[in-house]
Amino acid sequence: MNGIIGEYTSKMSLRTEIRDGFHHLAEMFYTNPFGLMRFDKRSAHDPWLRYMIRSSTPGIMAGDFYEMSFRVAKGTNLGLETQAYSRIHSMKP
Repeated sequence: MNGIIGEYTSKMSLRTEIRDGFHHLAEMFYTNPFGLMRFDKRSAHDPWLRYMIRSSTPGIMAGDFYEMSFRVAKGTNLGLETQAYSRIHSMKP
């Protein structure tokens, strides 16, 4: 919480690295309403780390803040997708 009623900051932080010759998600942190789901590799040699960012809300409400950090190490590949769309609600009468 930001100390202001009705405001909430959701956070997500991801960091990739190469470990033992393979691409890895070295850091994964998120708070509600975020979630992360990994997709299967397309082939055994697919270098991409493929994830979908999930959200358990109907959209972005007034007073919501998102802080996201994605650090992709040199030589790694990170593919991110979201759900179909996120609606932005004005919340004004």
